[in-house]
Amino acid sequence: FDVLGQGRRYDSDAAYIRHWLPELDALPADACHAPWQLSASQQAMYGVELGADYPESMIDVTAVYDRLDG
Repeated sequence: FDVLGQGRRYDSDAAYIRHWLPELDALPADACHAPWQLSASQQAMYGVELGADYPESMIDVTAVYDRLDG
């Protein structure tokens, strides 16, 4: 099950995300689906600070996939 893929497919404008996470309202739709990928400059531009307005990522998804593949 691909949570990000499903979100992008069925909530492409991020309306559901914005409803439940109004702190992400200033982000473009695609960034709402993966706010942990925002660079420092994007965080400043949109006024969203990871670790303050939205939690930091708890796992490194890439590392998990690498471990599962290896």
